[in-house]
Amino acid sequence: MADFSSRGPNTITPQILKPDVTAPGVDVIAAYSEEGPATDLPFEDRRVPYNMVSGTSMSCPHVAEVAGLIKANYPDWSPAMIKSAIMTTAFTGANDEGQIRDETGAATTPFSYGSGHVNPVQALDPGLVYDTTPYDYANFLCSMRPTQTQNLLPLSIPLLLPLLVGANANPFQCSIGAYRPENLNYPSISAACLSGSGTTTVKRRVRNVGAGPWLQYKVTVVQPTAGVRITVQPSTLSFGKINEEKEFTVKLEVYDTAPAAGYVFGSIEWSDGKHRVRSPVVATTKCG
Repeated sequence: MADFSSRGPNTITPQILKPDVTAPGVDVIAAYSEEGPATDLPFEDRRVPYNMVSGTSMSCPHVAEVAGLIKANYPDWSPAMIKSAIMTTAFTGANDEGQIRDETGAATTPFSYGSGHVNPVQALDPGLVYDTTPYDYANFLCSMRPTQTQNLLPLSIPLLLPLLVGANANPFQCSIGAYRPENLNYPSISAACLSGSGTTTVKRRVRNVGAGPWLQYKVTVVQPTAGVRITVQPSTLSFGKINEEKEFTVKLEVYDTAPAAGYVFGSIEWSDGKHRVRSPVVATTKCG
């Protein structure tokens, strides 16, 4: 990981893990405007059509290219499905067959690389995707305003409203208390403010976009090293047709409050023997 790369946790909405994914961003050969000098050095007067550039601005076009590749192959997929395909097929291994390291050589966490490094080939065949709908986002917004009981129309979310309210539809109504922000159907899982005793259950929904007619996915859980235990129910998902959706729950149980007072990291991965659909899991008893 480059020293300039952004790091988590998400200080605004800790229930959404950030960053999402990692892509190449160091010494990337790219087209370069000859209107400016090749470097920022005061004596620089060279003009070049290509240059080696570093920055998150170099990572962005890599991910955009992968998104465009997926969209070209699956024009009916929603942006959320495309994002899910990119995230759940990313990998966390390094070129030396070890784990991704930071700029000092130290071990990293999902707060550095998110779901992992993008894999364009695997993203074209993700098997399962998390499709986050406008209603999912509306419920998420409601859950972030626990004292509000009015509908969403007065809120300042004009870009979302046309998706939610048709010409003959009733306004979307918030059901306060019925939805928690960590239940947004996102390809990663981040649960904050866990109870020091008891469990927290997070809900997710996946859609089969792989070949049929019959597929069975089994889950593998990588437990955090300490503090929190992860349980997924059911442990097997069976699909009989394309675009079929199945729900599952992820139970987070705090058994040692000391490590859970910080952040602990694990993952869940669904596999049918061909596809791997991996989601990082971040949990903490902190509330912000």
